[in-house]
Amino acid sequence: MLQDIRDNMQGVIAKIIIGLIVITFALFGIDSIFGGVTEQPALEINGDEISERQLLNAIMLEKRKLLSRAGKAFDPSLIDDNLLRPGVQQRLVNRQLLVQYAGQQGMSTDKANIDELIRSQTDFQVDGVFNQKLFARALNNSGMTPQTYVNSVREEMMLTQVASAFINSEFVSDQELKRIATLMQQTRSFSYATVTQESVAASLNVDEQQFEEHYQQNSDRFMTDEKVSIEYIELSRKSIADSIEITEQAILDAFEFEVGEDSRAIQRTAAHILIELASADSSEALARVTSLKQQLLDGASFEDLAKQHSADISSAADGGQLGVTEGDTFPAEFEEALSELSVGQVSDPVKTDAGYHLIKLVASYAPAPLVLEDNRGRIVRQLEGEATEQQYIRAAEELADLAFESSDLAEPSEELGLEIKSLSAFDRSGGEGLLSNRAVVNAAFSDEVLLEGNNSSLIELGQDQLLVLRVSHHDKPRQLSYAESAEAVRQDYIVSLARIEVQNTGNRAYDALVGGASGNELAQKYHFEWHVSSNVMRAVKGVPQEILRHAFSMSGATADKTSTSKLTLKNGDFALVVLTKVSDDGDQMSPQERKQFRESLSAFAGQTQFEALTNILRDEAEIRVF
Repeated sequence: MLQDIRDNMQGVIAKIIIGLIVITFALFGIDSIFGGVTEQPALEINGDEISERQLLNAIMLEKRKLLSRAGKAFDPSLIDDNLLRPGVQQRLVNRQLLVQYAGQQGMSTDKANIDELIRSQTDFQVDGVFNQKLFARALNNSGMTPQTYVNSVREEMMLTQVASAFINSEFVSDQELKRIATLMQQTRSFSYATVTQESVAASLNVDEQQFEEHYQQNSDRFMTDEKVSIEYIELSRKSIADSIEITEQAILDAFEFEVGEDSRAIQRTAAHILIELASADSSEALARVTSLKQQLLDGASFEDLAKQHSADISSAADGGQLGVTEGDTFPAEFEEALSELSVGQVSDPVKTDAGYHLIKLVASYAPAPLVLEDNRGRIVRQLEGEATEQQYIRAAEELADLAFESSDLAEPSEELGLEIKSLSAFDRSGGEGLLSNRAVVNAAFSDEVLLEGNNSSLIELGQDQLLVLRVSHHDKPRQLSYAESAEAVRQDYIVSLARIEVQNTGNRAYDALVGGASGNELAQKYHFEWHVSSNVMRAVKGVPQEILRHAFSMSGATADKTSTSKLTLKNGDFALVVLTKVSDDGDQMSPQERKQFRESLSAFAGQTQFEALTNILRDEAEIRVF
């Protein structure tokens, strides 16, 4: 519990709040390589289906995230769809369950908020301004409709509401805070020693006959490595991009299309004073708003009147400021009146469902006409990117078909103009360069390629590179003679004996220590060294974590008696731990530290409750995996 709290102290809320939707257009390029993915269901959650295409897209997005986060340090074995699929399936199920829960709880999202979020996405902006054409093109490239995209954004915002409700509702009492803070600040003094396999191995007395007997009993463990040599061809997006040429006519056509589709509207900054309707009779509200208009004509400050009289509390505090609209943010009556004003001018009373408004045009900005030379570079890059993507997908589809239909790599190489390359013998552990990619090694040793002699299916090396391989030579594993494997046999036998001896030595030392033997005497006898840690906290560095956790799990030592324990470490070594003192000095946090700690504990509690909700929803759900 305490360790979990410490691990979750930093950035808990950031980990819990479900981020708003990430634009997933990149998912729909290479995915089409696999061709003809039908809308067959992959999952069904309480009657709601998630299609196989949606699952594949989610897996592809996960790959992209891993690559972008880790870069060259990324372990390519994680790219394997079979490794990613279970985790992605679970996240999709959890997400759908939470969406269903949010709907059942009556959670919803205002259309204006959704529109504002979409308009703020940089993917849809040109020079910082939302561009309808860019938005439509992005959706078209992704295979999404505006409605499906809006629905996705709505769901993400609902999920954020669910998570926020749990995070913000948890409370930690003063008593709980003090108890946990005291435990977190507790210090312990202890000493520890480690009996290592290396230390006991030197004292083992083993003769040649024992090595030979070990070989005879375990001969199947001493084999040559199975190795393969491969041939392969690569398809890269870069090589295609380098061959792309954009004509001047294509640039002109694209620019003219943009001019024709330019949806940039005049941006108006509005402020208002709202007088709500008190009843079905609106005469009183009209009289009030008319009086305010007269005060403005007499020289009163719009901002001051808004602060004093506007029923719109959120904008009143800012002098009535509402922000920017392009003509579709506010009710139609409001937008029409705003469009007729000059900068600084205030409208006559305007009635909407909310009440009567006095509307002020604070500022107005009309985007300058598009100029070809100002946009040439961007258009060229855009056209090059689109042409590269299209040709890359077509080439990838053709490579997949040719690799499947051909008995070797000659035909795919000739048809696509790709060089056949080769790699000399390697084993299942892989190697450097291309062989550091587990997907390549796994494909080379797969039954389909190794045993059946087929070309591999497409292997994605990254976002921009594909590969097909076949085995050119196979070295099967061979039994090594004792003479050939003598050194490996010796090492293997000594390691197995050392593991046993470590346990025997450690237990003898522990029994002697409990029986009253001194630590120094045992250290001399069994060749280990005592390490002393005084008044350390749970998060101290420099003490092996397994030993530190064990020391803080031991029952407390008293003033006249120590507490002794033992444990086997994950690497097979044996540790002795003697706890000498436990110090509880109470809560020593400053007010600021206590405030931050309370917030972290509350967030941690909220996280726990949020995870519990997800588990309950899963337990009660009807889930089918197809």
